[in-house]
Amino acid sequence: MANPMLWWSKVLPEDIEAVIMPAFESIFAERHLQVEYRFTHKDGTLRWIMTCITSRRDVAANCWIVTQAHFDISDRKQQEETLQQQTHWKD
Repeated sequence: MANPMLWWSKVLPEDIEAVIMPAFESIFAERHLQVEYRFTHKDGTLRWIMTCITSRRDVAANCWIVTQAHFDISDRKQQEETLQQQTHWKD
């Protein structure tokens, strides 16, 4: 990998602090978790990503096995925002 910090540089700093860093506790506890955070796409747009994570410690290999599935949920987040605005205007 040319830049091992590339992914970290694309996640919004406040989401690293509020979402990503706290997720490590669950990873090290071998708990399944799902997180949502904002990510800057290579075209410069802001995307919402949902990541599902499982982990386990492999004692024999002396390593962690972490499996992640990432989904772009930007459309869903936009629909939620639109619905929230419509509900707000009705009140």
